[in-house]
Amino acid sequence: MTPLRRKMIEELQIRRFAPGTQKGYLSCVAKFARHFGRSPDQLGPEDVRAFLLHLVNEAKVSHGVLVNYVSALRFLYKITLQRPWDLQSPGTSRPSPIQGRRSTCPRSPPARRSSTSSVAFATSSTRRS
Repeated sequence: MTPLRRKMIEELQIRRFAPGTQKGYLSCVAKFARHFGRSPDQLGPEDVRAFLLHLVNEAKVSHGVLVNYVSALRFLYKITLQRPWDLQSPGTSRPSPIQGRRSTCPRSPPARRSSTSSVAFATSSTRRS
């Protein structure tokens, strides 16, 4: 195990990341390093951007997978390597899928209030007095 990997694991453990998250982050960083054939501490922001573009355009990963890679690489650079992180998260500008559907859904009419339910409440409150 490399010293960088060991340090990242320790940083993840200190922050009490779930074991599955730790495994996922380490996998993302390992794939990043394999893509360039170099240790991530030798790679910079331009390499991160090129890798993310590769994931989107060539590997055709989903938005959720892309967010996982960004989170893992952000943790690596900001926390483990203590370097600045200037990339925007891909999740900040994506509209909610529900927002697009709302305009096509008809609005339901307001529920009618039953006169018997009002009487039941009035009756039960008068009996207690």
